[in-house]
Amino acid sequence: MTPGNRKLTVEWALLDRGSVPIAYQVRHRLQGTTDWTESGTLAPRPTTLICSSRFECVNPRRHEITGLIADRPYEVELRARNANGWSSWYTSIVRPGPPDTAAPVAVSAVNTSGQTTVVVTFDERLNQDFQPDPSRFTLGRYVVGGFLLQETATDVSISGSTLTLTFAEIPSNATHLSYLFTNIGTLQDLRGNKSDSFRVSLTRN
Repeated sequence: MTPGNRKLTVEWALLDRGSVPIAYQVRHRLQGTTDWTESGTLAPRPTTLICSSRFECVNPRRHEITGLIADRPYEVELRARNANGWSSWYTSIVRPGPPDTAAPVAVSAVNTSGQTTVVVTFDERLNQDFQPDPSRFTLGRYVVGGFLLQETATDVSISGSTLTLTFAEIPSNATHLSYLFTNIGTLQDLRGNKSDSFRVSLTRN
């Protein structure tokens, strides 16, 4: 098992005894979750190594898992099938690299017509145990000489990678949502990386 940058490479040996495998399968999940992501049926490769030169060889029995969260533990399982059916799963726990030190980034802020909430979506899951102070979030717009703060949030809730802000009203001419960093009740991800102050465009639908 080889950790990579937000990925894992699973490799296994060619069995030289017993019934010959006719297929393999790999599955993985974030540790602590219940749903598995399974590969398709992987065909066996009879050769021991695939070599492009005398010194560059790779194991042909390999499967790459991508799109993982860096520095989080994953359960990875492998099984083989022979003439008698599938084997039991062999389990390993590994963390893809590199260590995650990046703060969560707000990618959108959306207000639905007729509602007084703004849903902010981030590029990763947020830590629900650290509820940020709603007064740190303000709607506003750019004016000559700077940014005009117009309406401050009154409530905040977190679910997965989204943060929902409640306002007394949504100013009709507000164009951006602003967040001011504070050490108390700081917005952060599951690894404890804290979000800096940011400003994101407000979308209406």
